[in-house]
Amino acid sequence: MGSFAQHASIGILSGLTISAISFQCSQLHIIDSIACGALCTLSNFVPDIDSQHSKPARTIKDIITTCITSYIIYILPHIDFSVYIVIALSTFFLLQYIFSFILSRITVHRGMFHSIPAILIWSCIVYNACYSSTELSKIYLTCSAAIGYLLHLIIDELYGLIDISGGTFYPKKSSGTALKFISTSLWGTILCYSILLCLLWFSYQ
Repeated sequence: MGSFAQHASIGILSGLTISAISFQCSQLHIIDSIACGALCTLSNFVPDIDSQHSKPARTIKDIITTCITSYIIYILPHIDFSVYIVIALSTFFLLQYIFSFILSRITVHRGMFHSIPAILIWSCIVYNACYSSTELSKIYLTCSAAIGYLLHLIIDELYGLIDISGGTFYPKKSSGTALKFISTSLWGTILCYSILLCLLWFSYQ
C-alpha cells in the first residue's frame, strides 16, 4: 500500500485540481470550490481510518469528531457561553472515545473501509451532510469526496502490483484488497451493505 507521504501528495494535488476545475467549469462560489478541494484531500485519508495506530487515522478521527461537535453546537439554541464550552468539550471527548472504541471492535485494516461500497457510503454521508447547500454544490462536494476516496484505493492497488521504487511488477499479498466488493468477514460485509442501503434510502427521502 502507499505510504502516508504518497497519499498526502496525491490528496493535496487532487484537491487543488478539483478546486480549480470546479471553479472554472461551473457556477460554484469560490468558497464552495475550495471546500470541494479540501474534501477531496480529506477523503484521500479516510480509508485508513481502520488502521488503529496510524497518523491518518488519528487525524481523520480528530477532524470528524470536530465537525460533529461543531454541528451539534450549531443547532443548539442560544445559551450561555460557559454551557457551550462544557457541551463542546464533553461531546468532543465522548465522540473520540466512542468512535475509537467502535472502530477497534468492528474493523480490521484493509477490511471493508477499503472497498467500493465504502466509497458509496462516504459519498452518501457527505451528500446528506450538505443538506443546506444548493443541489449543484451537493453534487460537486459529493463527487469530490468520492474521487478522493477512490484515489486512495487506486494507489493502494497499484502498490499491490508494482514496486514503484524498483520498477518491479509482481502481485503482492495486498493485491486486490482495496478495490473489492466483499471482504473475508461475512459480518463485516453484511454490516457494510446494510449501512449503505440505509444511507441510500435516507438520501432519497
